[in-house]
Amino acid sequence: MEALRQIMVQQFVVDARGRLRPRREKDGQSPAGLQVCSPYDLQARFVLRGNTRWTGYLAQTPTT
Repeated sequence: MEALRQIMVQQFVVDARGRLRPRREKDGQSPAGLQVCSPYDLQARFVLRGNTRWTGYLAQTPTT
């Protein structure tokens, strides 16, 4: 339940009329890397590398 509450707080805001609506950029969202993306796996995060986007884990690639 706590994960679902966190997701709700991250994704929605109560407007001046007292209605629930999706957050926009001007409402201030937490950084994507800190948001809970899945109630099934709390460690999964949104990742962006180049033009590729996914929700899951970011594995470090070895440097040569």
